[in-house]
Amino acid sequence: MTFSDPDWYEIEMKDRIADVIARLRRRVPDEVPEVGEFKIVYEAFKNPNPNLQVTDFVLKITKPPKGIEGHERKRYLEFAVYDVPCPYICSTVVGYGDKQTIMRRLEDPALVQDMIDSIPQMVRDLEDSKSEIY
Repeated sequence: MTFSDPDWYEIEMKDRIADVIARLRRRVPDEVPEVGEFKIVYEAFKNPNPNLQVTDFVLKITKPPKGIEGHERKRYLEFAVYDVPCPYICSTVVGYGDKQTIMRRLEDPALVQDMIDSIPQMVRDLEDSKSEIY
């Protein structure tokens, strides 16, 4: 796996990540409450790099488990890679806090690069989880 592919790949990834962030940010006010339960809110895009053994990238907002202190107001902003149709997924938390903290993170220009920086490790972890099965 290499991320030294042509410049088009990095530009394409930045554009796709910025788009998925913008789409998710527009949904938060209506779909993520300040307090309580909610369905996972997510946006996804297909992998544009044929050299990576993943099919999809997903940015989602989830709730922590009920055992976590303050779980009623806390939300996770997670970035994930999938390999479908196989049931493989690897994710990382790129933001954590209440609804307003998540909104600020979605507006943070550094989020795009943070997500790009997390891809190599997530892909390695995904490959490792596949090799454990076989």
